[in-house]
Amino acid sequence: MPKEYRDKVNSLLEKIESCGLEIPEFSPGRTPTQAFSQFLINKRQGDWAERIVLNAINETFDDIIAVRYGRSEDIIAGEEGFEEFYAEYQRELSEIGKRPDILIFYKDEYFKLRSLYSLHGNKYDISMQSRDKLDKIVPHAIAGLEVRSSSFLVDKHRTYIETEIQKLLEEALKLVQTIRERKLSSLPSPWKKWIAHINSINDLRYALAEIPRLSQTRDAKIQEFMDTIKMIKTKYDALSSKQLSFTPKVEDLAVIKQWINTYGVPHYYVQVFFDRIYAISFTRILEIVSNGLQQIKRRPLPKMVKSEKFKIDRQPKNQFKITIYLDINEGVHIGDVCEGEYCPTDENHLPELAGKYTVLNDGRVIVAVDFVGGYAKIYEDRFLSLIGLRNNDG
Repeated sequence: MPKEYRDKVNSLLEKIESCGLEIPEFSPGRTPTQAFSQFLINKRQGDWAERIVLNAINETFDDIIAVRYGRSEDIIAGEEGFEEFYAEYQRELSEIGKRPDILIFYKDEYFKLRSLYSLHGNKYDISMQSRDKLDKIVPHAIAGLEVRSSSFLVDKHRTYIETEIQKLLEEALKLVQTIRERKLSSLPSPWKKWIAHINSINDLRYALAEIPRLSQTRDAKIQEFMDTIKMIKTKYDALSSKQLSFTPKVEDLAVIKQWINTYGVPHYYVQVFFDRIYAISFTRILEIVSNGLQQIKRRPLPKMVKSEKFKIDRQPKNQFKITIYLDINEGVHIGDVCEGEYCPTDENHLPELAGKYTVLNDGRVIVAVDFVGGYAKIYEDRFLSLIGLRNNDG
């Protein structure tokens, strides 16, 4: 299995590069000199997401165990010892690749390994064990989970997008019905054909995908109709593209590949929203990207790549790094985030926030927050199917 899995990952990455998407080899980055509040907030939110996923898995299953594996040092730029920590982290990335946050083991085997290699400390955390011991233990893992957090409520976002799209479609349908009541002699022929098959909002969903080119006409009403439909299409496309996403960075593909080649353990992305949890396998991400890029004929690839199921772009929220935005619906809804009796949570039952200050050696004070409370519920069959321990038919 490990060799077959490694070969599949390497083959898919080669296909992606052959389509024109450059996957840069790892090179050590410059040591950051200062941290900012937003960085700390994002880190604390990520820690919260990782915690509730790890706890949920361990509360749900009797025969598998989730343990913390990703780097867990709580040190930031500007604090004493950060330069040494960062240099050591860069060395690790170059040698074994990027560790996922959580490893999944068969429980019985895991505790035998702990005994065999004399592991001490928290049984749910192996992140600070020696490299020598980890090299012996990690290959026995069933799966590695890279946990990401996202500041959205999935249900509320979907409702908002669908409501706004519905308004646009209703407006467009009224325009089509109004223009049909007029004499259509001055309506350009392509537009006559376009409106001929539009009888419902569902028809419009398909029709807006490809409207005729704008034409000039002396009839002001007809011109206004075409211009307005064009504007509606622009808004419709913008709303439709606001999908919630898995967001693997292109620069991470090489270090994830290296970790897989080092240990042969299947890798997964887990996206934690404030109400829902989605997951997808690394190989599935690569398959979707590879298939999508093969459909794009333009070479070299444009700076912003857009396919039916994903886009590749640079955006400020991801530090302008080249990032793959893959619709979460391509993954599996594996769980919900809960708060008290509310599951999933809603806008009135989000985790509590606790203010926190970090004082650096130079006297600078950074304000951050901790995320308090919340827990997750994992759907057993979906999760086991995702990591290959149960057939998809249950």
